[in-house]
Amino acid sequence: MKKVFLFLTIALCFSQCKKAGNTQSAESANSRKQSVTQTPTSLQAAAATDFTVIFIPDTQYYMDEDSHGGTYSMFVKQIDWIIANKTSQNIVYVGGLGDIVDNGNNVSEWNEAKTQYARLSAAGIPYGLSVGNHDQYPNGTPGGNSTAEYNARFGRTEFHNRTHYGGNYLGPSSNNNDSHYDLFTAGGIDFIVIHVEYDATEAHGLSLNNWVDEILATHSSRKAIVVTHYVINGSGAFSSQASLLYNKIKYRPNLFMMYGGHISARVSNTATTNGNVTRLYLADYQGEPNGGEGFLRILKFRPDLNVVETKSYSPYLNQYLTAANEQFTHTMFTFPYVYPVALNAVADAHVRDGVNGNVNYGTATLIVQRASPAVNSSYKTYLKFDLNSITQPIKSAKLRVFGNSNVTGTGTCTINCYGNGDAWTETGLTWNNAPAVVNVKLASTWVNSLNKYHEFDVTGYVQEQAAGDKIVSLQLNMTANQDKQCNFYSKENAAAANRPQLFIYH
Repeated sequence: MKKVFLFLTIALCFSQCKKAGNTQSAESANSRKQSVTQTPTSLQAAAATDFTVIFIPDTQYYMDEDSHGGTYSMFVKQIDWIIANKTSQNIVYVGGLGDIVDNGNNVSEWNEAKTQYARLSAAGIPYGLSVGNHDQYPNGTPGGNSTAEYNARFGRTEFHNRTHYGGNYLGPSSNNNDSHYDLFTAGGIDFIVIHVEYDATEAHGLSLNNWVDEILATHSSRKAIVVTHYVINGSGAFSSQASLLYNKIKYRPNLFMMYGGHISARVSNTATTNGNVTRLYLADYQGEPNGGEGFLRILKFRPDLNVVETKSYSPYLNQYLTAANEQFTHTMFTFPYVYPVALNAVADAHVRDGVNGNVNYGTATLIVQRASPAVNSSYKTYLKFDLNSITQPIKSAKLRVFGNSNVTGTGTCTINCYGNGDAWTETGLTWNNAPAVVNVKLASTWVNSLNKYHEFDVTGYVQEQAAGDKIVSLQLNMTANQDKQCNFYSKENAAAANRPQLFIYH
């Protein structure tokens, strides 16, 4: 084998597309107070802002200076340039394409990588790293404890309290971050980046690909980039791992890009399913002089033009590569995207049990959830939205709230969302008169100590209410006996951008 990337949140939805075959074509080769009704808020900016995503290909020879002529200073220069250009280039995300180090068990190499990536964190630049075969020890052995050194520095505990971090394949109870996903918003568009561990032997079987598919479905309103170390080869053909992965996720219309390294070449390709084009990229410079000479990929997203402009640049050499496979412009999204409508809550309140069972908390600036075995210590939250201003068919709907829980360390609690009866008012609701849930659990999410947005997919229930009385009542509660407290911002909170909203996608 040869050695081998806010407060305003917008999501996207696609128009229904006509089914077509799955094709692949090469493009280039090597070289709020209560009211009766409300007016929806349009989230489309007057002019979408250009922004930049950086992908750093295989850095293994910069960490291992014993061969191939690479030097650590090349990697340092990459990080220097990213930080220095954060504002001028509007850099919103940095992704590593795998093979962070050359020797997966070399502590010194891993410490060098951590030192520089920590500088991105200090500069407030979100980043995520894919695991390559050289990041595993022994080389190319996914699963087990092969990525112990990676996870000691870049595991879930390193990221779980960062606003861009979405979660990991093995879940909150595991520090294993080999496969994980990140969330960011830029240019008026919500994105998800899913990093998938190098797994040429398919050690994870179908479960890892199923997880990626589930995450794409859960975040269907976010445009999706999937990063895995080996996507395509020098001829533009899928690797075996990427082929299986793509064939699992190709029906997700939010997928628009897959990016990888592993093979020293720069190649792009496309794969098309049901009319939706997914752009496939290989970018790796390790076979070039001096182990790559610090070249990275600059992707400038231009939403107004629906294009991505790509450049290959070395901060170490201060040099751009200008060949057709190094500098090009591609269409960003196949189908026009539609900005969602955000409905503010017309009513929200929490209730408390026990001696507080008749107390109303409708004017509180926080809405609280807690499930405690102790009397007087449990809370539930109720929210109400008015759909009368919505005149078009609803494709999907997401409840979005902002807040955190009082868990410590890497702990989390689970908040559940239910449909609820409408017979309550913000100023009259109490524990003792609160209506019961009228539906099965609609969605759940985990909440940790970091203040961030949390989403619940309530599509089916909202569609039912749109066909009925056009009032959506929801209840949020904590899974029984977790005995933690979760606080979300209410419609009375001074931070208007963080108040509860129902996002409607047409």
